[in-house]
Amino acid sequence: MVESGEIVTVEPRWVMSHDNSAAIIGKFGSIGVKKVWDPRRVVIILDHVVPASQASYANNHMKIRS
Repeated sequence: MVESGEIVTVEPRWVMSHDNSAAIIGKFGSIGVKKVWDPRRVVIILDHVVPASQASYANNHMKIRS
């Protein structure tokens, strides 16, 4: 049982995010993160502007897919 104030380290089976994740990719890079720990276990849903109506959205989608 986990008690209040304890620190728990877990390894999730899956992590999920949305297409606004493109905005934080640069933030991770600035702290030295080069890749996600296991790309097979990351799901990012493109749901806000699909299909992309502007080049900036299309660029964000490409950044997420890479």
